[in-house]
Amino acid sequence: MRQSIWDFWAPRYHTLWVQPVSLGPTREAIVRCLSGLCKTANILDVGCGTGQMYQALRAAFPDVAICYRGIDQSRRMIEVARNQVQGADVCFEVLDADRLEPDDGRHDVIICTHAFPYFRDKPRVMDFFSRSLKENGRLLLAQACTDNTYDRAVLLFVRLTTSKAQYLSQHEILALAEPLLGPPTYEERIGQQWWLPSIRLFAWQKQSGAEPGKESGI
Repeated sequence: MRQSIWDFWAPRYHTLWVQPVSLGPTREAIVRCLSGLCKTANILDVGCGTGQMYQALRAAFPDVAICYRGIDQSRRMIEVARNQVQGADVCFEVLDADRLEPDDGRHDVIICTHAFPYFRDKPRVMDFFSRSLKENGRLLLAQACTDNTYDRAVLLFVRLTTSKAQYLSQHEILALAEPLLGPPTYEERIGQQWWLPSIRLFAWQKQSGAEPGKESGI
């Protein structure tokens, strides 16, 4: 990843044009998906950027004891996150998702929003997600998808302003995840503007004592 690009965007991240049309609606969709969050939640945010997801979760769930860990490869993103967000229940770290080792079922929730296209070894990262969730833990993954010719054209332009990325289609994402986590328990298309590419939120719940592929509600 060309880290310097994300370091450049970090202090400007909250003012980007995609905040109100894509990033903000994605955070809102994540919050809706977690509406039944338990009284305590160990949450990992992979590709956390400047920590906006933590702020959204904290505002939405003030009575939940959240233990939040945000990781990102951009040092400047993490610096901004640490400066803007502080608390005993939050930790931000500079880490490369492609090199993460499984946490052996530590997390109730893993969130990955708009970061998955930038990971080089996507099967390895998806395996990390699966192995790092507790039983009945939830993976929430959102990204722009190349579902049609228009998507591919728009995302080709987006690549010019970010680091190297490989945007997958809806079917390609499901093919990666289903052998590990089964079919998604929830899907949603984010953003209603006609000119946006297909931005999708996928949710999976790790099965407890069941074969992958047996669907359960989120």
